[in-house]
Amino acid sequence: MAARTKGAPDPAWKPDPVVSHWAMRQALDQAAYAARTGQLPFGACVIRGVELIGTGHNTVLTDQDVSGHAEINALRAACAKTDEIDLHGCVLYTSCEPCPMCLTACYWARVSGIVYAAKAADATQAGFRQLPNAPAHLSILATAGTRLAGGLMRDEGCRILTNWSATANWSGHQGAYQNDALRQRDSRTAE
Repeated sequence: MAARTKGAPDPAWKPDPVVSHWAMRQALDQAAYAARTGQLPFGACVIRGVELIGTGHNTVLTDQDVSGHAEINALRAACAKTDEIDLHGCVLYTSCEPCPMCLTACYWARVSGIVYAAKAADATQAGFRQLPNAPAHLSILATAGTRLAGGLMRDEGCRILTNWSATANWSGHQGAYQNDALRQRDSRTAE
């Protein structure tokens, strides 16, 4: 059996497929809702067993709050619903691989698992500015007992990102959210 890289998605961890597909559908629906309402197209939910205890979509633009990521909003909702900050035993489902801030929030909340659709590289490819996760931080998460699984319904996660990016007016938020290569291309096109 090949050793797994610390912090990399764990191929041996297989969350219940029925619950996982249902939960990821909730996260992707949140991402689609965010896109329809003028937000950045990211969504998430928190599941305890088979119970949905929190959902969230990106609210960075409407709230003018850089911490308004879908994962953070879903964790806040789960903590409010359960009246506790310890979410051990819960799994976060998200439309895209979480950024370092969101992974840190999962660590502090003691989330037991994270399942994502699109990879951070997919978001970058779609034009979003992404900060890669440091292997050391992923290792700390793994040591703390948080398992990662990526790629569940990845095609749909990617489609939501690329559809938003293709139709969105980046004006006003290029600096914060649009990746540098796409921003440079768009500035050359505008000249």
